[in-house]
Amino acid sequence: GTATMVNGVSLGSSRVTFTERSMGLYELSYTVAVEDEDVAPGTLHASVVLVDPAGNTGTAYSTLAPNSLEIYTALPEATLAGILEICEGEETELSVYLSGRPPLSFTLEEGTTATRFTDISSTTFHITVMPVQTTVYRISSVTDVNGVENTGSGELEVTVHLKTDVEIINLAAGYSVEADPVQLEASVPGGIFSGPGVISSTGYFYPDLAGTADSPHTITYTYENANGCISTDNKIVFVSGDEAVILIPDQLVCSNDDPFTVNVMNIYGETGTFRLLNSGDQPVPGLTDHGDRTATVDPALLSADSYTIEYRYEDGNTIYLTAEFAVEIVEQPQILHLDESPYCQNATPVDLRSDLANVLFEGPGVSGNMNDGFTFHPWDADPGSIEITCTSISENGCRASTSQTVQVLFVPEVKFGLSTACIPEGGEIVSFDNQTTGISSVESWTWDFDDPASGESNQSNLVDPTHFYQEPGPRSVSLTATTFEGCVSTFVLDSVIDSKPLADFTWVSNCFTGGSDVKFINRTAYGFASVDTILWTFKTGDGAVLDVIGSVSPADTVAYPFTEAGSYQVDLYTVNHAGCAGQASREVLLRPTIQLSGENYAESFDASEGMWVIRSEDQLASWTWDVPDFDGCDQTADDRAWFTRLSPGEEGHIERSWIQSPCFDLTGIQRPLIRLDILRSFVPNVDGAVLQYQDVVEEGWKTLGASTPGIAWYNATSILNQPGGSSIGWGAVEFRPDTAWVTAVHDLDQVAGSPGVSFRIAVATNGQLAMGNQGFAFDNLIIAERSKLSVLEHFTDYSDDSSRLANEIIDAIGNKYRQDIIDLQYHLSNDGVDPMFLNNPYPSSTRSFNYGVPGVPYTILNGGAYPHHRYDYPALKTGPLEDHVRMLSLEIPEFEIDLTVDWSESGLEAHTTVTCTAGRFDANIQLYLVVFETSVTAYTEHNGDIPFSNVVLDMLPSPAGKLLGDNWVQGKSDVRTETWTYASYVEDIDDLAVAAFIQDRSSSRILQAAVDYKDKTVGVLRRSTDKTELTVYPNPAAHVLHVNLGTGSEDTGRLELMDISGKVMMLEDVPAGTRIFRLNMASLTSGLYFLRWVDAGQVRGVSKVVKTR
Repeated sequence: GTATMVNGVSLGSSRVTFTERSMGLYELSYTVAVEDEDVAPGTLHASVVLVDPAGNTGTAYSTLAPNSLEIYTALPEATLAGILEICEGEETELSVYLSGRPPLSFTLEEGTTATRFTDISSTTFHITVMPVQTTVYRISSVTDVNGVENTGSGELEVTVHLKTDVEIINLAAGYSVEADPVQLEASVPGGIFSGPGVISSTGYFYPDLAGTADSPHTITYTYENANGCISTDNKIVFVSGDEAVILIPDQLVCSNDDPFTVNVMNIYGETGTFRLLNSGDQPVPGLTDHGDRTATVDPALLSADSYTIEYRYEDGNTIYLTAEFAVEIVEQPQILHLDESPYCQNATPVDLRSDLANVLFEGPGVSGNMNDGFTFHPWDADPGSIEITCTSISENGCRASTSQTVQVLFVPEVKFGLSTACIPEGGEIVSFDNQTTGISSVESWTWDFDDPASGESNQSNLVDPTHFYQEPGPRSVSLTATTFEGCVSTFVLDSVIDSKPLADFTWVSNCFTGGSDVKFINRTAYGFASVDTILWTFKTGDGAVLDVIGSVSPADTVAYPFTEAGSYQVDLYTVNHAGCAGQASREVLLRPTIQLSGENYAESFDASEGMWVIRSEDQLASWTWDVPDFDGCDQTADDRAWFTRLSPGEEGHIERSWIQSPCFDLTGIQRPLIRLDILRSFVPNVDGAVLQYQDVVEEGWKTLGASTPGIAWYNATSILNQPGGSSIGWGAVEFRPDTAWVTAVHDLDQVAGSPGVSFRIAVATNGQLAMGNQGFAFDNLIIAERSKLSVLEHFTDYSDDSSRLANEIIDAIGNKYRQDIIDLQYHLSNDGVDPMFLNNPYPSSTRSFNYGVPGVPYTILNGGAYPHHRYDYPALKTGPLEDHVRMLSLEIPEFEIDLTVDWSESGLEAHTTVTCTAGRFDANIQLYLVVFETSVTAYTEHNGDIPFSNVVLDMLPSPAGKLLGDNWVQGKSDVRTETWTYASYVEDIDDLAVAAFIQDRSSSRILQAAVDYKDKTVGVLRRSTDKTELTVYPNPAAHVLHVNLGTGSEDTGRLELMDISGKVMMLEDVPAGTRIFRLNMASLTSGLYFLRWVDAGQVRGVSKVVKTR
């Protein structure tokens, strides 16, 4: 009906037609006019109103199949500009200014020749030309990406000015070095002479100034005519001494060289005659005697041989002059197997051959070498006429070349995409988006839709066709493009028609922080189909809708500002362009976040459940908050805890449940630990419990301390029921239930700095069996900053090779655990030459004597009170030291030391306050103050270890330390001050530090330590405006990366994520004050990336990041 319209143009217009094609399909056609409205891709409005023979009209149908159709009325344009005048033999650049939808193509006419330029995306295109005569250039046509054509604008005439022919006319072939100066002349005066012996300002040539050393010399005449065109002429001139001599240009001549002139110098009187003799002294032709003491030799008339030029003249006697030269013949090569017909760019590479061996091929698209041969790759050559040259090179460098012109034809890169990869029952029309580059060069298209049942409709010659697929299934759709020049290129897309989006999503964290959003990440598998609709619905736990948010791209991270912790439901609804929908729903349990900055978390569970909640895989959970009733364990009234009250075990019964904590923000804690009291009552090798943490939702729960030591930590490695999916945990080898609380401690280094981490204690059990197993209980859970600082005393000798290797181990451990230990290195001297021992031998000698050090290298951890805290070199190599350091860091120290040092220009003053923190400590304790230098570089001999680290210089007031007495009670303190004048052997005062530690005189156990560095950045993680290593976690990361910016950004900055080539793959703005930033890395491919934080115009931090699947 006439109500049928396309882009506001009705069927009544001659530009709109409605015709039947076949099989009940109709085509609505529309021709664009300049007065029509522009339409963005995919937004064309059309409606079809059907009318039956009785005149009844149907409802307007206006739903279009997904497409990328665009309508515009602005034609492509091209304007030509350039330099209008040049001299013959010069190149010039033409500039073509383009507008329109790229990539563009245009035709440039040069007289009667036309050249096509294609696939241009820039607005300015430059062409270099070298016309031999005045030429008119014009652009006859310009075409945009969709094949819309327009004429070019204007023409450009390039005038070619001729150069003036000039010649040096009075320069003889040779002169005696004592000859008079020569006033040089040229056929056209007004130019400039130059060269050896020439004074350019006067135009005179001075033979004595030119000299005989580099004879012959080249004299040049340069002339610029009125049009600015420059001409030159060169002449060779010989300069010799007084003796008679025959002058020739070279002693080796190639057979294809031009004829050369022979001159005789310093002969007076009668003119002689020339002869040319071969190597057998036989006269041969090839020399022309001009009768004026000059001759010409033509190498082309000579065979390969050695020759002598003889000049005979009379000067009272018959005198002979000779000069020798050799002729080398180089054969002219022929190029074989290279067709004269054009090559398409995608043609098979051609092996280049010649009738001669050891030839060199050169030219665009040519690769290879003389040993392996040469190959011509048309794809590596630009379209157009190219020249391939074959050169034969003789032993002495004579060359003969043959060239062949080859025409390379442009081949477009064929590509296309589908509008949908999902069709409903009964079939659907699928549209194809032709994404071929250089589309204007294509004369014809051939589509094969891999749908034989559709008959003739299985093929199409349209640019962007559609095809009706009645049934789903795998398809191999092909598109073949044939250019105007006959080149053919094909692309095959293997696709599956019928894939619905499999909706899925995740979120970054379950931790709720007021004022912060929770970020959701779309994980939907869309297959080949493109996305049309993405809707996120946020609901309360009982289903009330809070908000609906739309998203444009699956790569978008959607953030929602929940107002409180609790249970929520989040739905993701997504539709592709084919109309196929997918939906996913998830419960999001947001836990409250507890900030742990400057204070500990301590939960006794006596007054409340502590915001810990019970969860289970299948609603089966036996967790109880009450006073535990474990058999054989006496409990205090009202001392509540969390424990399992197991139901009787039955066949098939399996409980997999857990008790989950609130979230914790650990960004304010550098050395966190977790401590809890536990009771264990398990079926041996079957049941068990495990402590796990979650910092990234998508990465699930991870076992804490699965491979690192702790106090009373895991005791089973093969738990059958695998609590929390882990075979490692608390279990039992034999049934011996705990009858008293056991305190378990482990560091939280795995999550240090995390802004949101929650914990769970998971159990897996078959229930209570006849043996009376009762499961697991925990109480008095504490998350705190570790305060124990241990002392590592290492005895070494700079002349000992084993000490060098041991030093490397100690340095590495000291750096890795710099927050857990103080590394002090005492230098001994077995052979009396270690200068660091000789500077002050008393500290090292005293400490080694007190400990009974058997030799070097030797290391004492925390006073060596236990045998396993003493290490010789073999013990260091086996590696238990690291585990021992970690274990000691978990202890609760009985004392604390407050150490402050006043640093002056000539010395230091150390103030210590030792305070008892335990309820009681009866033993005598000794205070030691150690002055050490963190880096010593002055000594490099013997074992090659440089620099030496943490070298002990002195002990205050002496190596014997200071007795502080016994009978300590909580709160009792001792305050002291010691001074030290900088010794002469101090290398750098800024590298000085003072350590203080107290030692139990009875057991030798070091109870606590403290350290003060003159340079406060030594031994700690720096936080400054200098570029530092960023803290990121997890690393490697699969989906979400957390970036810890420390104290936060001062201004609005940015995070840049780059691949290994330096290309920026992700750029995110960082608001001022941000401490933790989350990067969604899901869309990136696996590999190594570089992260850079830029704040206030300065690079504040960098880090390497690994992306995994």
